Amino acid sequence: MASSDAPPTRPALRRALPVALVVVIVAAAGVVAWAGSAAWARSTAERETSQLADVATEVALLLSSLSSADAAASLDRLEELSTGSLFEEVTARRVEVLEVLDDDNTVSAHAEVIASGVELPAAVHGVFGDSSGPATARLLIATRAEVSRSGGDSRVDADDGDHAVTSERTWRWRIEAVFVDGRALVSSAEVAV
Repeated sequence: MASSDAPPTRPALRRALPVALVVVIVAAAGVVAWAGSAAWARSTAERETSQLADVATEVALLLSSLSSADAAASLDRLEELSTGSLFEEVTARRVEVLEVLDDDNTVSAHAEVIASGVELPAAVHGVFGDSSGPATARLLIATRAEVSRSGGDSRVDADDGDHAVTSERTWRWRIEAVFVDGRALVSSAEVAV
């Protein structure tokens, strides 16, 4: 007869092996799921930062190239691309901006981005990400604008004989962009010093 203190027999070992194998498989699946979700969250944050940078760039160019020739359309577009405090400022100061541009005799302005960078990228979020809420990013965008004003005498337009003064302006913008209902919008824009 077998004693009750006898070492485990082969059937007990055969039962323990599948349990250990299941534990290893579950642990490996957890590691793979965690790594996959982390990669997905980083990819999502990079894509969102890129979309936020695109809208911030468009707003910086609009703000840098306001002129009397297309001021109403530019302000309409700024309203479409803004939210929060920027939206409130654009709508509240619309009449004032139109008057200033008309009084300033700014006939045209063409702006280009000369440098840009991400000061604060969209935070990683998602299944295992660190952030909750909508993605936001803070961007720095430098623009150069060539501005033409009527009424000057330093440069003559060959087509109609009118005098126009052309000058160059540079701007450094600090822009905060955010996703609202799936749309990338700018919530604030200020001249960076």
